[in-house]
Amino acid sequence: MTKLSASLPTSTTTGDQSSELISKYRDCAENKRDLKRKLKKFDEDFMAQHSRAPKKSDKEVIRPMYQKYHEVSAKQITMRMYLFTWISDKESIRLSQETNSAGKHRHS
Repeated sequence: MTKLSASLPTSTTTGDQSSELISKYRDCAENKRDLKRKLKKFDEDFMAQHSRAPKKSDKEVIRPMYQKYHEVSAKQITMRMYLFTWISDKESIRLSQETNSAGKHRHS
């Protein structure tokens, strides 16, 4: 089991666990924004210095940063999918409980 999947929500996830996952998601999003800013800054600095947009070969020096950006993006997508699934499951359970409760009151 991966580190990420070990922290993903299940139907028995507690509030503390879901808060931790949301916090990890926000950290991931912040990391992604930071990487994107650095990548854009490289392009802007390159343009200012060379009066042209960088070519793929020019960006070879920041390839590790691009790889990290894509890893973080994939992690964020996975975390978002699990968060939405977990929220959807919780909402379904709540609606089911409300429906059952309303049905019991009608039959009383």
